[in-house]
Amino acid sequence: MKRLAGLLLTALIVLAGLWLLWTPSRSDLPVELVATLRSEPRSLNRLLAADRSALVVSQLLHEPLVRVNHVTQVLEPALAASWTTLEGGRRVRLQLRPEARFSDGSPVTADDVVFSLSAVYEERLGSPLFDSLSIGGQPLTATAVDPRTVDVSYPAPFGPGLRPLHGLPILPRARYAALVANATLAAVWTPDAPPAGMVGAGPFMLERHEAGVALHLVRNPHYWRTADDGTRLPRVDRLRLDIVSSQDAEMLRLRTGEADIITADLRPDDLPEARTLAAEGRLQLFELGPSLEADMLWFNLRPPVADSGTTAGDAPDRRAWLRSRELRTAISHAVERTSFINAVYRGAGVQVSGMITPGNHVWHAPDIAPRPFSLEMAGEQLDRIGVRDRDGDGRREDVYNTPASFTLLVQQGHSVRQRAAAVLQEALARIGLTVEIATLDARSLQERMATGDYDAMYHALPGSDTDPSGLMEFWLSSGRFHLWHPTQAAPATKWEEELDRLMTRQLSMPDPVARQRIVAQAQKLIDTELPVIVFAVPRVTIATSGRLTHVAPGLLAPQVLWNAAEIGVR
Repeated sequence: MKRLAGLLLTALIVLAGLWLLWTPSRSDLPVELVATLRSEPRSLNRLLAADRSALVVSQLLHEPLVRVNHVTQVLEPALAASWTTLEGGRRVRLQLRPEARFSDGSPVTADDVVFSLSAVYEERLGSPLFDSLSIGGQPLTATAVDPRTVDVSYPAPFGPGLRPLHGLPILPRARYAALVANATLAAVWTPDAPPAGMVGAGPFMLERHEAGVALHLVRNPHYWRTADDGTRLPRVDRLRLDIVSSQDAEMLRLRTGEADIITADLRPDDLPEARTLAAEGRLQLFELGPSLEADMLWFNLRPPVADSGTTAGDAPDRRAWLRSRELRTAISHAVERTSFINAVYRGAGVQVSGMITPGNHVWHAPDIAPRPFSLEMAGEQLDRIGVRDRDGDGRREDVYNTPASFTLLVQQGHSVRQRAAAVLQEALARIGLTVEIATLDARSLQERMATGDYDAMYHALPGSDTDPSGLMEFWLSSGRFHLWHPTQAAPATKWEEELDRLMTRQLSMPDPVARQRIVAQAQKLIDTELPVIVFAVPRVTIATSGRLTHVAPGLLAPQVLWNAAEIGVR
């Protein structure tokens, strides 16, 4: 009996040893990083869409020739290991990395670069990169010198140089040339398209998509980049992007450890709790200063259209006052910015008057000051356009004796913007204007903006660079992000014609100081006409899970995931 017990004990010990050998150690288990997106991306390719979620995912799946470091805001090599400027800046020769591979293992070549740049100008593709990669409507051209060398030529002197190319994903020509030719490339890069058809050179690949829930990414085994310590990147095996539309839900996930990274910076209301969690080691906090991204109020300035689809012509334009500069000037006077900062940002904000904020040290125009707070001056502006209190009830009517009211659209689940909308509603009530607030999800807001089906909107633009050339879609009247009246065939106003001239001119200036002067003039023109109104920006604090390593947040979006390949887990 003792012998039998001994044999059983020996067998158990052997089995236990074998189990330990077969069971992977903790270091062998896949490491997953979890981040959040506020909405589903419209596309997984920056060549095809420019919404914030598309921008984030595209940077994870694709690699550009050069990239902007979000901490230093300086251009640095990516697929191009080096470059040389030729012909006084009219041509740049780039040397590609011999180790660069796409996710299917094929090498990145000069032919792929030539193909990717030419795709931007395919009219049927409708790339949002067209404006930032054009000079006076003329394209940049790329020529393959040899398989690892490519020349990029400019039709005219181009001040930003290679910088706008940081947004261009390099795609394999052999796989996608036919799809670009027949205008079906977009179908391959929708979130629900088969992952096998998606080949990029970025640090991650799409494994699967749960509609409305998450995007599951896995590391690209062919990614070229290595860390300074020799570690092959990316450091993590998996990256899950959860779709979380509410800021409250995002913060809950960060607090409970269900998410490592959230979409944006912390809200002012979250700071006290976040500091407590950071003291306990559960979070890491990074204070970065005034935000580069400005929430803006703008009105729909498109001309009215009759039911037949033609301009309304002689029909009375009963909403003309909503498109008047006087209304926008009145609103700028009616909001007391210190009170706005206290109410919206809990005091952690900075007064501004334009979309280029003090966080952008190179391009901000410090001599543009906010308009003074004055209800009297606001009232005078409204009186000029016939918007008056005609019956003494404290509320104004337009020239047709209709109540002066409008609907303000704001993002659902974005508590800071919703709070700002409530502050604006209260401030404008003091000058007799009635504001109705309607909340929509991010995608619905984008659709309303695209169709022009709204009165006013309070939202922001995603920015991927501090250089104004990175957002020419905003500045130019032809741009799809010329928020108040996008994609104009020709400038609708004299001041927009002048804005086009200034911003096109600065692109052709090699002298950075001269460019800064021209962009300052453009900012002053925006301040005069007020197509967008900015009241303040927050001071940015980024929070991540305390378990992360090699985190390097910057003010540019995406603030943390721009460097996702470097991020590790303790």
